[in-house]
Amino acid sequence: MKSPISRLALFSLILCIAPFFARAQTPPPASGSSPSAAEAERIKTLIAQMREPLRSVPLNLVVEALTGHKVLPFDPAKPNHAEVLKRLNAAAASVAAKIRSEGGIQSKRVNEVGNAIEQYVRDALTAQGMPATIPTGKKSGKARATGYPDIAFAFNGEYFYMDCKTYSAATANTSLRTFYLSPSDDPKISRDAVHLIISFETARAGDTYRLVHYKLISLERLSLDVKYEFNSDNRRMYSDKHGAQTLGDAACE
Repeated sequence: MKSPISRLALFSLILCIAPFFARAQTPPPASGSSPSAAEAERIKTLIAQMREPLRSVPLNLVVEALTGHKVLPFDPAKPNHAEVLKRLNAAAASVAAKIRSEGGIQSKRVNEVGNAIEQYVRDALTAQGMPATIPTGKKSGKARATGYPDIAFAFNGEYFYMDCKTYSAATANTSLRTFYLSPSDDPKISRDAVHLIISFETARAGDTYRLVHYKLISLERLSLDVKYEFNSDNRRMYSDKHGAQTLGDAACE
């Protein structure tokens, strides 16, 4: 078994090189793409280490490594944070009341329920004096709905990021993966901030979802696991280049 130090070194290497891979919009040319024998051995060694899962990495470490920004602690003993918590609870109650008054959320897919709730949460935060927006890319300055986090808001000069989640009574205590953070060359995290989750328990009747409970969670040291994945794309698979060889190509009769 590899030592924890070597596994952390591997994790650090992946965090360093991930943004460069994210910037690549087209695959490398077919010619000259094969690594040298020495490079191939280094790659195989790195891949072999990936067989050992890297677990329980705290969110604050990951965010700072990927973005250069700190995840700040939420301290209910601080007057400003105590006031934010009071307003967050009021906002959550407001979201539940608003959706209840509209007869619930109509959707055939549970994933779409969480997306629908985001706008209710932004409106409720803003109504509580904490103007909420969709976070913008650090480099592009453009608002992006996809990716972590879902919401940015501020109060009395302090900044907060928030993700919106849903769960059911059946999934609350399972190991189902529901939190994702991927490297990006245009991250939505562009400043030091407190990171939070607002999550609503839903109950379903047909295609109608109602909210029955909520949780507010501080994420500073949320334990994360790293899932390694190799991928390719249609351009590389079907072009007869980039290492893939077409063995048959004909119209269906």
